[in-house]
Amino acid sequence: MKGSGELNKKVVLASHGDLANGMLSALEMIIGHTDDIYSFGLSQYASPEVISQEVEKIESDLLIIVCDLKGGSVYNRLIELSVKEKVLVISGMHLGMVLELVLTNFDENYRLQVESIVEASKNGVELFNLQKALSEFEKEADRLW
Repeated sequence: MKGSGELNKKVVLASHGDLANGMLSALEMIIGHTDDIYSFGLSQYASPEVISQEVEKIESDLLIIVCDLKGGSVYNRLIELSVKEKVLVISGMHLGMVLELVLTNFDENYRLQVESIVEASKNGVELFNLQKALSEFEKEADRLW
């Protein structure tokens, strides 16, 4: 049951190939099945236009569309839906961001809430290499001794 002021949201995962389906599988492994998340991949649909037509059928107070690639054919078609009130399109799909979007209860400040999640998700992307590993190892060794 939604709390007072809480928006009924749906999250759409859209991608080339099977990435969206894989992302949904990973989400369900963590949070269990939910009817509020949809996945659309070009491997199952004939074109980005067909995906867009399917997404337009989804009814919700707030529709958050997460695409794999900014500038890709799926993204380019789905951003056309963002002219509708309470439809947001995000590129750069990754599990941390999608989890946060799915688990957040959105209210009338949904735009700020989504912007905050997108900004925070950028911190979930990190390059780890030999120098970083040695630095982290030294920090850990200092904490132990």
